Amino acid sequence: MNGKQSLAVVSLVIVVSFLLLWEVHTLTSWYRGVHPSTTKSLTQIPDGEVPERVFLTRIKQNTDKEWIPVLREGNIISVKPLKGEVNGLAEKWKVQFENGHVAMVKPVQAWSPLDISWPYINYTNHRAEGARVRRADRKNQGYNEIVAYYLDRVLGFNRKPPIVGRYLSSKLLFSYALELPEPLSLNDRLTQLKYYFPEQDIPVSMHAWMEGLITTAPKFDVQDYLAFYDQPKFSKDQKKHAADVSDTMIFDFLIDDHDREKEHNWMSDTYKNLLIWDSGLAFSHGPYGRDSCLDLLCGPSQWNERSKYEFGLEKCTRICRFRNSTIFQLESMSRYRARNAPSLGTRLQQALQQDNLAPVIQYNLYYLWGRWPKVRFMEENFYLGLDAKLERFWKHYDQCVLKHGQDAVLIPY
Repeated sequence: MNGKQSLAVVSLVIVVSFLLLWEVHTLTSWYRGVHPSTTKSLTQIPDGEVPERVFLTRIKQNTDKEWIPVLREGNIISVKPLKGEVNGLAEKWKVQFENGHVAMVKPVQAWSPLDISWPYINYTNHRAEGARVRRADRKNQGYNEIVAYYLDRVLGFNRKPPIVGRYLSSKLLFSYALELPEPLSLNDRLTQLKYYFPEQDIPVSMHAWMEGLITTAPKFDVQDYLAFYDQPKFSKDQKKHAADVSDTMIFDFLIDDHDREKEHNWMSDTYKNLLIWDSGLAFSHGPYGRDSCLDLLCGPSQWNERSKYEFGLEKCTRICRFRNSTIFQLESMSRYRARNAPSLGTRLQQALQQDNLAPVIQYNLYYLWGRWPKVRFMEENFYLGLDAKLERFWKHYDQCVLKHGQDAVLIPY
């Protein structure tokens, strides 16, 4: 069999497979929910009236008020895949709304010809079995991004661009493939086939588009200050920046996101304000994380290598300086330090009810043993897990105060 014949056989197998899956999908599609709010098609605008692009360069107090209604309900006039423009595992699209606002789209749950339902289990009961759970949906990062946005707002950081959930039609997301010029790649051909399948409502995260981003991994002098390696003479602005770095590490620990160990994931806006950028790989180890996840307070990998090779330390050094207002805020949300106030997990649960995909966390998916089976954990596990991680942080904080004194540990800016 020559090369052309082999290619023809492979193409035939793919087409037949999709036709069979189409039949299965048609038989099982009645299981899928109907979402009246789903955006079904592109909004048509008159020729020559393409609006001027609107994007973010910084996050202001009124940013959510301007962007959230657009991201949730705005009419979309164009959609295209982001290929090579943005790094990362997740499939992404770039959309523009009729008022000019631009957004990035990530899938919360991927398109599938089958409606596969994974069982929900209680993590607190299963944990006793000793399974070291890990994410099973690393390419579907939308729900993590949405939860991280709401957590950022609950904590009062306001350092993530607006991100909300929404349903978009598969016809809308895959329509771009119909206009691609020949010759098409195999992936583009498959995307065209997806378009011709029965329509699906795909849950996605909608991200306000930001431009002018700068990679700004924290430097060694910030490590010296936060980890008490040295006492650099910092100005007020330098201490504010160090406090932003400290807040970021706390945030990543609470949401169990290990991706910022890589220096290129530290991003600032055009005005050099440090962002909490990209939380698509959050909840890496399930609702409660692991005790070892406290090492996220050691900072990026470059810091850890320095601790090992320059200072000869076997273990990384966790930071022991924290912003005063952040500690005050966290204390007000602690299940055990503020008994009469709603906990951090409760506040996040309440905030997520605002979203179109509420409660959002139901889309979690994990491996238990190896790569099978996959399971979902109950939503309340994540809220209780967040409170448990906060208490784990308090144990570290108390050790820092005991060692260095509260006045030295707290950053007043």
